[in-house]
Amino acid sequence: MIAKRVGPRATGYDQHLYSFPELPPDAAHFLEAVFFNYADRVAADALRNHLPVAPLPWTVELISAWSRFVIALHLRHPDAMPELRAAAKSVWDGGGDAYQAQYEAIRKSKDPPTFDEYLAVRDPLTPTKVSVNMIVKVFDNEILGKHLNNMTWGVIDVGHWPYRFLLSDRAVVFANLNNADGVAYLPIGLTKILVAVNTPDRLQQLRNLPPPRHCSQLQSVFSRPSSPFCLGP
Repeated sequence: MIAKRVGPRATGYDQHLYSFPELPPDAAHFLEAVFFNYADRVAADALRNHLPVAPLPWTVELISAWSRFVIALHLRHPDAMPELRAAAKSVWDGGGDAYQAQYEAIRKSKDPPTFDEYLAVRDPLTPTKVSVNMIVKVFDNEILGKHLNNMTWGVIDVGHWPYRFLLSDRAVVFANLNNADGVAYLPIGLTKILVAVNTPDRLQQLRNLPPPRHCSQLQSVFSRPSSPFCLGP
């Protein structure tokens, strides 16, 4: 394998992965233009604290912003979005009977007989808007976010090890989060990995580990189940 630095235009990507062209132009790119824009911008400040580079005081906003960014990064790859779109549509379609029952409870005599007909007149884009909101809720997962907020975060520098980290579309890993040895991690450089653990002792244990003899040992240390994780001799 030959290492070569390339710019964003030389890497693989999907155009309009997060857009919803069914919506008006000012709403079609909501995920990127509003949600991700805010999440990435505030998370950049949090990353400076983790490095640390010109650290800022840790506020509730910064802590939550970093957890939100990590969750979103875990899902921001070409495989996830089609699945999320399909899941959101399935939830909407599956609620048809319940929506109709609720509609009938409040329907006035002059209203159309079905909820679908009512939406077609009032706002035919409602299913798409609901899908966008559902997907935002997945990226902004409240339960997982609170857990990450309460974990102990720290940077581990393995520059003295004979290995270097790889980064891909699946950069973030969650493993056994509800267990005492649960861990979340994200490589943030060739020799630095940002780790979240449930107890400070666990973080110190990881920092004190001797250099592994093989790359596979490094993968097992951080609970990586599969896929390339590091490069080395």
